Amino acid sequence: MTRNRQQTKDAGASTNPGSDQTEIQRLVEDLDGMLSRLRLGAIREQLDGLLEEAARQQLNLREALAWLCAAEVASKKQRRLSMAMTIAHFPCVRTLEGFEFEADGAAPSDVRAIPLRRVVSDQMHRKTSRGSRV
Repeated sequence: MTRNRQQTKDAGASTNPGSDQTEIQRLVEDLDGMLSRLRLGAIREQLDGLLEEAARQQLNLREALAWLCAAEVASKKQRRLSMAMTIAHFPCVRTLEGFEFEADGAAPSDVRAIPLRRVVSDQMHRKTSRGSRV
């Protein structure tokens, strides 16, 4: 009977980590490894600063966890974009804001209207394609 209770107690401890102070201390010491294992690199690298900011903003645990996850998602999105740019072998990053419209002779309003023209053109093409099938 005592053995069954010990097994039940051990099983409960494994499903609820950090049940006593020594277990919590061990988890804190292993936190870096756990974050690496879960591939949460941004949280691992910025953990102290993020936790200090969460405490400064007086976030509850759920809000702090959501904020940490948002930081991780943003980091992964940036890394994915950077990797895609590297794979594409673009010579440099160019944006619409950095384009010299005067040198090309195009007005900014003309350039911004191009996607709208494409949508209208696509819609017109679909309508005429349907009409020819009937």
